[in-house]
Amino acid sequence: MSRSRGKRTHMRYPPRRIIDQSRRWYVAATWGVGTPYDEAEADRRADEALRDAGLDVWMATYGATVARRGRRVDVNLHFFPGYLFVGLSGESEAAHDRDMQQLRRCKHVAAVLGIDQPLALPPLLVQAIADAFTGDVKSERVQAAALYRIGEMMRVTSGPFATFYAKVTELLHSGHIRADVQIFGRETPVHFEPDQLART
Repeated sequence: MSRSRGKRTHMRYPPRRIIDQSRRWYVAATWGVGTPYDEAEADRRADEALRDAGLDVWMATYGATVARRGRRVDVNLHFFPGYLFVGLSGESEAAHDRDMQQLRRCKHVAAVLGIDQPLALPPLLVQAIADAFTGDVKSERVQAAALYRIGEMMRVTSGPFATFYAKVTELLHSGHIRADVQIFGRETPVHFEPDQLART
């Protein structure tokens, strides 16, 4: 975790980060890892450069109020200083390889984590990590909702729409799932608890 002089008095988590399930996710190490170079600045420059290259980047940060010399100061700190989660295109191998070249060529990235080759993380795992550090980190409902994918067809298992089929359209910050249900020939948006839906 990034070091910040002063006593931390309060932590603020950012809004829930929805991870694009269609992308392949990797962990990139910036030049701030194990060097005297300021970790936060290294992460910021890498994040900016990768976004400019059109890649999807998630940097796990949080806000904190720290006491410095008798004054309270708001700062942004990193949960994983020196590391970024980067989503590459999953549309085709050619698009993925193009994005990987962009990632490796970024002058602010020291390496892409892996043993013999870059290790791709399952999108659901990245979402679970994001849910642990963003939004309501204590909500089991939010963590359960992270297992669903937008566009996925589900079967409703309980409630007034039991036995109906529903297409997931949005994962809400509250942890509820918005899905379209066919009612009288029309798609109607309905909010569900995660345990009300099951895969077909």
